[in-house]
Amino acid sequence: MNGLSILVLGAGLVFGQESTRPKKIFVGGFGNAEGANELRGLVIQRLSKSPRVTVVRSSLDAEFILTAVGQISRQDHYP
Repeated sequence: MNGLSILVLGAGLVFGQESTRPKKIFVGGFGNAEGANELRGLVIQRLSKSPRVTVVRSSLDAEFILTAVGQISRQDHYP
C-alpha cells in the first residue's frame, strides 16, 4: 500500500463513519521539493472523492487543515 492510500484511509478514521455532514478540510502546502505540488494535487483529488470530506479553498473556511512535506522521486531505484 502506498503512502497516499494510507493518508486517505487515515483521514477516514479521523472523520469517522457516522458523520452527519462532510467535514471541511483545507490542503495546505507540501513543501518545495520536486513533485510536491503534484503530490498535493493527488491528495486533493482523492479527498474530493469522499462523501465525508469537502475540500475548501481557504484555511479560514476549514475545520481541519492538512499540511505535509513530500516529494515524488523520478529516479529508478534498485535494491
